Amino acid sequence: MEEYSEEIFCCSQWIKNGKFEKVCIQLPDYMLCKSVSISSEFERLLDRRVYILGDTSYGSCCVDETAAQHIAADCVVHFGRSCLTPNSHLPVYYILPKQPLDYIQCADLIIKTFETEEGQVLVLYDVAYHHIRDNLAKSLSSTKTIILSDIDLNEHKTTSCPVSDDYEYTSIFGRRFPNLNYKNIVYIVNDNYMNNVDRFILEKKECQVYIYQNSCNVLTQRTLTSVIKKKSFIKEKIKDSTHIGILICSLSIKNLLERINRVKCLCKQTNKKCYIFSVGRPNVAKLANFPEIEIFVNITCTEGIIENQKEYMQPIVNIDDIELALGTENTSDVPDISLVTNKLRNVTMAKEEVESSSALNVRRDMSLSMVTQNRTWTGLNPHDTRPPVIIATEGRKGTPSSGYITSDSEYRS
Repeated sequence: MEEYSEEIFCCSQWIKNGKFEKVCIQLPDYMLCKSVSISSEFERLLDRRVYILGDTSYGSCCVDETAAQHIAADCVVHFGRSCLTPNSHLPVYYILPKQPLDYIQCADLIIKTFETEEGQVLVLYDVAYHHIRDNLAKSLSSTKTIILSDIDLNEHKTTSCPVSDDYEYTSIFGRRFPNLNYKNIVYIVNDNYMNNVDRFILEKKECQVYIYQNSCNVLTQRTLTSVIKKKSFIKEKIKDSTHIGILICSLSIKNLLERINRVKCLCKQTNKKCYIFSVGRPNVAKLANFPEIEIFVNITCTEGIIENQKEYMQPIVNIDDIELALGTENTSDVPDISLVTNKLRNVTMAKEEVESSSALNVRRDMSLSMVTQNRTWTGLNPHDTRPPVIIATEGRKGTPSSGYITSDSEYRS
C-alpha cells in the first residue's frame, strides 16, 4: 500500500474539501487483498468509516454507481484501471495503477524515429503510465513537434507540468491534447489493451498510428487493414440480422439512455426487432438462453470488451458498429446480396396503400415471447427412455384401520 500513500493522502484532502460524508472505495479483484490496509488508512485520515465495493456489477474499469447508491454514497474513490468514461451522478477520484516504464529509452526511440519527419506527432499513453507522465514530458521536450497527451481527470489535478494556453484542447476517449493536425500518433500500450488504439485509428484516419510496447522497445505501425476487415465483416452480419439484442453492460455512463434510444431508432428504421437485456456481467451461459437473437449490441464504456467472444453463440458488437452498418443511409427497402451468406436480403412484398382511418386496431404482440413460444426443451439426455409425463390423478384414500379405496373402485384393500 506504500505505493499509493501519496495518492490516498491527496484523495483524503479532496474528500474533506468536498465535505463528503459517505465514501465508497471501489477496488478491482486483484486489489481486494489490500482492502483492509487501504480502508484503515482512509479511516485514519478521515476519522470516519468508509465502505468497500468489492464485487462490481459490471466491469471493474467503470465506476459502480449502482452499488454505491445502495448506501447513498456521496463520492467514489476508484482504484485500478479505468476507462475514464464520464459518469452520471457521483463525483469520482481516480487512483490509477502504476506500471514500470523506461521513459528515457522510450523518449529516445520516439525522437530518433520522428526527428526527420515533418508534421506534428501525438504521443498517447496507457493509464498505467500516468504516474511518470511528467518525466516522459521532460524527456520529449527537446523536440517541439512531439506533443504528449494528458489524462482527462476532471476532479483533481492531473499533472504538475505547465500547460500552454496557446492551443485549443480536445478530449477523446479520456485523453486530452491540443487540437492540431497530427501526421503520426504513438500509443504506449500496457498488457495489450488495444481497444483504444483501434478507436483512435478509426477516429484519426489521416494519421499513421504506431504502437510502443515496453517489453520489446520497438515501434510497430498498426494499419487500418486488419481493423477495416473486421469492421466490414461485422457490418454485413448486422445487416443480415433481423433480431438484435441490446446488452446493457454498464449503468454508470452518462448518456446511457441516449445510446439505447439510438440503437432502437436505427433498428426501427431498418425494420429490425430489438430487445433490451440486462443480465449483469454477461457470460456464455446467460446469452445462450436467447438463441433467437442474432446480434448483441454491447452498451458499455470505451474499454468494455467482453473476453473470449469466440465462445459466444452470437457476435457481440458495440454501438459504433451498428451506427456504421445501419446509420449511414436508409436502404432497408432496397434488396441487396449479403457478402457473408450470398443470399438476398431486404426482399419484402410491396406495401399496400392503407387509407387513413381513425378506427382502433389491435396492436400485434412484439414481445420476445412470440418468438420463443414454440421452443422445446429435451433436457440434458435426449435419449431418455422413461415414460412420458402425464397429468396427476387422484390416488388411494383411507386409513390403515378402515382400508384404502381408489377413485375407480369402492373395494377396500
